[in-house]
Amino acid sequence: MINLLIPCYNDQEGLHNTLKSLNESSFIHVFIIDDGSKAIINIKNKDVYKSCIKKITIKRFDENKGLINALNYGFDLIQSHYGNN
Repeated sequence: MINLLIPCYNDQEGLHNTLKSLNESSFIHVFIIDDGSKAIINIKNKDVYKSCIKKITIKRFDENKGLINALNYGFDLIQSHYGNN
C-alpha cells in the first residue's frame, strides 16, 4: 500500500484536483492534514476517488500552524497508524 501525505491550507480546488489525478494509481491511503483552513475541507464526490483511493484520513488543526508542523504531524500520524515507532 502507498501512503500519501497532503498538507492543505485554503485550497479546496487544488486538493480536489490532486485527488482526481490519483486515478492512475491504486492501493493508496491518503492522509490529509488541514492546517486550519478558513473553510472546513470537504471531499466532494467521494465516489470519484473510490477507484484508486482505498482510505482517506482527514485531520484538522483549529488554527494555522505552518507547513512543517502539518508535515511532522502527518508523518507521526502515519507511523502511529502502522505501529512504526
